[in-house]
Amino acid sequence: MDNADTNGQGQKTVEELKKGILIRDAQIHEIQEKFSKLMPDIITSIEERDLFRRPPHKIRETIETADPKMAGELYRIKKRKLRFFVVASLAVIAIFMMRVQNTVTSQGTIVPKLMVAIKSPSIGTIKRVYYSEGEFVRKGSLIAALSDQNYRSSLEEMSRRRGVAVAHLSGDLIQLEKLKVDLERVKHLVAEDALPRTARDEAQYRYELGAVTVQEQQKEIELLDAQKSSIIKNRNLTEIRSPIDGAMLTWAVNNAQGQFVQDGTALCEIGSLDTVMEALVEEKELKNVHLGDEVNMVFDIDPSKVYKGKVLKIAHSMGVIKKDIWTKAEVFAVQIDLLEKPSQTVIGMKANVEIVSGMKPMGKILFDPFINWAKRKLS
Repeated sequence: MDNADTNGQGQKTVEELKKGILIRDAQIHEIQEKFSKLMPDIITSIEERDLFRRPPHKIRETIETADPKMAGELYRIKKRKLRFFVVASLAVIAIFMMRVQNTVTSQGTIVPKLMVAIKSPSIGTIKRVYYSEGEFVRKGSLIAALSDQNYRSSLEEMSRRRGVAVAHLSGDLIQLEKLKVDLERVKHLVAEDALPRTARDEAQYRYELGAVTVQEQQKEIELLDAQKSSIIKNRNLTEIRSPIDGAMLTWAVNNAQGQFVQDGTALCEIGSLDTVMEALVEEKELKNVHLGDEVNMVFDIDPSKVYKGKVLKIAHSMGVIKKDIWTKAEVFAVQIDLLEKPSQTVIGMKANVEIVSGMKPMGKILFDPFINWAKRKLS
């Protein structure tokens, strides 16, 4: 009787437990459906907490005893999450592998392809200037003339000094001849024992000293002759001519006419008629610029059209420009050949320049700044 009561109570307890589980699962399912209506693509934390905290062998039993729609909904949610993860992963990989144009932008200016600095060939006064800034100059044209007054003065001075040296040389030659005669006389007397040998040595010394003096005077005359020849030869340097066809860019000497200049003084600068675009590229961007790279140019006078060019030359020396009042930038000049240009181009014309230096992975573009920053911090 007791066993029957015990079995009955146990069976009742099991039935109550199953009924409680079903009621709770029904409540969870009801809550999940409410959330699904608001956010159909999200699994509620309530469901995950109550369902998946159970022992693994109970999970399947609970799902089977619960509403079959709940199991289907969970499967669909997991499938959507997996699909979203796969699609997102492929999208990220595609973005990082995607190759985009790597460009370097700068401001460019039209400049002569060749610029020649004209310097004074000698000391003198600029007697006349034949060309002003901006004027066209032919090769061989006389652009300036120096006064030859200094040359005449120098020539007269050389002639005077040479005359003095020749007069001294004549006297020294006469004196040397006398010393030679005296030396022969002393040698004869020493041979007859009329004079001691020391007298002969003294006479020999005087003669050799006179010979050295004559040689020095001869060398001085030769030097003066060479200087005189150089002055006569350089007389033609008073005429300064253009070495190329081009345009007079600037006069380095203010109010050049009438100014006194030293040998090697910069006078003016002449630019060739062939022009190129010159862009200043910062040092950190120079590694992305190569000879022959394609260049897109938009001129200020014609912003509606893009003109083509290519990188012609990269400077080997560095310059410094002020980016703003506080910072400076180290830059290199890049010459660009104008494959296309506006119908009228003048020196000094401005353009926005875009140098296309090939394709580059998006991932490298995104991560390069971070990598460079890390290298600077670690170095």
